[in-house]
Amino acid sequence: MTDQMQTDDDLEIATPKVDAPKQEIASPPKPSPIQVQAQREVMAIMPRTMDEAWKMANAFVLANMVPRSLEGKTQDETKAKVMLAICKGSEVGYAPVTAVSTIMVINNKACIYGDGATALVQNSGKVDWIKTNIESKDDSGKWGEGYKVTVTLKRKDQDEPYIRSFSYEDAKRARLTGKQGPWTDYPERQCYWRAASWAYRDGAADALMGLALAEEVRDYETEASREHTTDTSSLDDTPEQPQAA
Repeated sequence: MTDQMQTDDDLEIATPKVDAPKQEIASPPKPSPIQVQAQREVMAIMPRTMDEAWKMANAFVLANMVPRSLEGKTQDETKAKVMLAICKGSEVGYAPVTAVSTIMVINNKACIYGDGATALVQNSGKVDWIKTNIESKDDSGKWGEGYKVTVTLKRKDQDEPYIRSFSYEDAKRARLTGKQGPWTDYPERQCYWRAASWAYRDGAADALMGLALAEEVRDYETEASREHTTDTSSLDDTPEQPQAA
């Protein structure tokens, strides 16, 4: 072996061959998925002007979504009632669709269904609790003599609760018993709404802001049509004329 060959072998042992690393082509970054966050609060479209409220009322008419209680004799009258229901609803914090389905006009007065009034009172943040007590003859829970519903409302800012009751005797005196409709089909429920209405209106008037319960206002016509016949003959001061012989 020559000296040159020996030198080459020594160099290969001292400096081993190393393969160059393969160059990898960087791939484009993958797009991250879009994060979708659900709304925590319901966002309603609220009218800011009378013109916007009128246009919204027109939308209810065109969509045939006007409750019978807001229907007028003409289309313009219907739109006006719907618009005022929307406006009144905005005063108490109701969105337009909720207002139109909950607020109505009875005897030319803005009214609200009982469950809508309950929602306003419960969401007002001013009431500690509301309790209901039902009394009935022999504890049967049936409508009739001795039946009475008592609703008690306790405000946070007052010590004494508001206690209001309505009974079968009250309904009988108001000539509501036997009245065709809810007083015949669901008298217990109607009795409850009378007691609740009085408790709400006396104890949480700031939540209702003038809204009366429809279940009560509907009966005003019945109460107003009562015929009071009173014998006043004993109050006649005209002296009796002697009869001719």
